[in-house]
Amino acid sequence: MEDDWRQVRPIINDFNETRKKNFVPGKFLCVDECMCAWRGRNGKHAVEGMPHVTKIFRKPEGVGAELKSLACAESGVLLRIDIMEGAAAQKEKDYYEETKKEGTAIVQRLVEDFRGSKRVIVADSAFSSVTTCEVLAAMNLHFMGIVKTAHKQYPEKYFANWIQSKKPRRGEHCILQMKSTKTGPTTSVASLPIYACCWNDKKAKNIITNAGDATPGKPSVRRRHCIVTDADGKTTKRYKKVIERPQMIEVFYEAFNTIDVHDHLRQGSLAMEKSWQTKTWWHRVLCTVIAMCVVDAYRMYEYEHSHLEHTKHTDALTFHRFCCKLAYHLVHFPSEKDDIMTRSKTAKPVTCDTVSAISFTKEAILILFSIISPTSAYHFLIFDLF
Repeated sequence: MEDDWRQVRPIINDFNETRKKNFVPGKFLCVDECMCAWRGRNGKHAVEGMPHVTKIFRKPEGVGAELKSLACAESGVLLRIDIMEGAAAQKEKDYYEETKKEGTAIVQRLVEDFRGSKRVIVADSAFSSVTTCEVLAAMNLHFMGIVKTAHKQYPEKYFANWIQSKKPRRGEHCILQMKSTKTGPTTSVASLPIYACCWNDKKAKNIITNAGDATPGKPSVRRRHCIVTDADGKTTKRYKKVIERPQMIEVFYEAFNTIDVHDHLRQGSLAMEKSWQTKTWWHRVLCTVIAMCVVDAYRMYEYEHSHLEHTKHTDALTFHRFCCKLAYHLVHFPSEKDDIMTRSKTAKPVTCDTVSAISFTKEAILILFSIISPTSAYHFLIFDLF
């Protein structure tokens, strides 16, 4: 049977394989969705249309191809992407038959290469359930997720009664240790207890986890402002609201928005999908993947800048400035052998900040061109992409 996504399959596979070979992530990994914005022809109504279009209207760019993604929470770099191909096709993919749960199967596919590493997987409600936590524990991986609808085996009613009867103040929490039939070696994640935590923020947040603990964590600080009227007239009062939270909630929310930040830079700031006009859906998917690589290069630059000793007293480049430098060096220094430091003595002196940026524009060049192997590049030539 002909693959409906054959035009972009090599790019997706090469993206994942390149990250597997060249990038070692930190302890915390975030699972979420990315959108490839597309309002062109739909495969339901036209042969040349995108095979499957997802509509998530709560997102700023919520119509197009949905890419389930895995990212390193420490650096913000994307590690794996898995394209959503429609309900029938998704059921044919790996791991679905084990649990019959699409969200759990997606997480398993994305984190397969990290099996046994005891990393912590952080996910939103689309993937979170007791089943997901137990399955990942069997893979020797920790899990932290927010539960909204997947209440099977989760004490959601108990927490609802706790909120209604106790009326806890904002910042209070309730933690329950859940019963589990899963067992494993004492050194494995499967041997650890699973906890359900309800944290009373403005709205109660329900978390399922086998990582973290109930000790006091760093409070959540929210910046607020309001208009105050006094004898001198109206003024704006700025203040901070401090909300207590346990350590497991602190750890969860530090990693929770990793892919959302990535999406904001890619679709909000870079906005390559808006500037690269096309009526061909696989051109748009390629545009999205390239934009992901540009954002990843910037996140790597940010991470390196914050950790190098000689850059601690300098400000990191803004994303806009970084993209300008990247475009300049892609045009003027396309070869890896070219080095900005070998220019003539009359050239403008290079500052520490610029050196860091240049080193990572080189990394960006390598990433941008290494996601396409000779095989997939030839594959795209067939479709007149270049």
